[in-house]
Amino acid sequence: MNNNVIKTLRWKLFGFTLGFVALLMLAIFFSICFASYRSNEQEIEQSLEWALELTPLRNHKSPGVPTYTLIYDAWDESYTLFGDERNVLIDKVQLIELAEQAKIDQREKKDDLIYEKHETRRGYITGFVETEMLSEQLHTLIFQCVQSFIFILLLFGTASWFASRWILKPVWIAWEKQKQFVSDASHELKTPLTILKADTQSLLEQEPNNEIFLSLYEETNRMQRLIFRLLELARLESNPKEEKERFDFSSLCQKIILEKEEGLYEQGIELEAKIQDHLFIKANQHDLEDLVLILMDNAQKYTPKEGRIEFNVQKADSNALFSIANPGTLSKEEQEKIFERFYKVDSSRTNSESYGLGLAIAKEISRRNDLNLRVHCDNDQIRFLFEAKLV
Repeated sequence: MNNNVIKTLRWKLFGFTLGFVALLMLAIFFSICFASYRSNEQEIEQSLEWALELTPLRNHKSPGVPTYTLIYDAWDESYTLFGDERNVLIDKVQLIELAEQAKIDQREKKDDLIYEKHETRRGYITGFVETEMLSEQLHTLIFQCVQSFIFILLLFGTASWFASRWILKPVWIAWEKQKQFVSDASHELKTPLTILKADTQSLLEQEPNNEIFLSLYEETNRMQRLIFRLLELARLESNPKEEKERFDFSSLCQKIILEKEEGLYEQGIELEAKIQDHLFIKANQHDLEDLVLILMDNAQKYTPKEGRIEFNVQKADSNALFSIANPGTLSKEEQEKIFERFYKVDSSRTNSESYGLGLAIAKEISRRNDLNLRVHCDNDQIRFLFEAKLV
């Protein structure tokens, strides 16, 4: 875990809570609007039934929207309109035209008028319902729901963001204490280990064949390397990003290859290096050198005799693509955990010189320099790669 992980965790917590509240509010507002829509439909249905009634004694309550009844008497070819007093501007001629064109027993709609025509013994009766008021009410309700949704989301989002910081504060404090402990413990162990190593070396000079002294010296060296790794990791995680500079990444990689060639040859490991010249990137040069060295050492550590390491630095679009591959295979679970500190894969890849910290340091270096270090496994090869923007 590092600062970046805690920030990611905070964003996930914020996103989850905000998303949950957004979905809940959407469900509530949708239910309200849908219920209003269904109520409007029911109001229209009842108003039409009311308008089509011929008897003055109606079973339904008076409609809540403007409603009209047009009666046509074929015997004397007369039209009678019973209008709603709330709309005195209704056009009788328009209603007659709509009624004439309407089909019997079929509900129709034009603009804000819904109407239905039924036959009678002497002609027909047509009921009209004006829906403009209901539509405006529904549109107003939807607009208010949208406004409320945005306001509540902004209000809850702000509160959730500060609450996520407060919730994760104990995690942050625990992480800082852990880092401080590792750093302090490592510093405290450096001095006694240095003294122990010097004393053991003096004893070995007196008795070079003493197996106890030899074993003690090797374990002291191993512990010292582990302490240095822990200090390096603590330094990378606690320090801010260092200043970046423009440098020739190709030359840096060629220099590292020259330094490693002799050791690889002695181990019987074939190195296939393809480095495109003059690829300039902007990063911390010391960090990038450490990163490439860690990945090179890791490949060398797990490549068997007569195995082959593929080392490539090539231009890919506007980036310099670095990749290094060695024989082996990793499961999906191992690929997900490979950059965790102190993580080691199965016993077939276990090495006494490995502490499970090298790749964790490499990942931290890549983060500090805005590089996306990742691992792929295909064709019985484990490949580590990252891209750096060319400048």
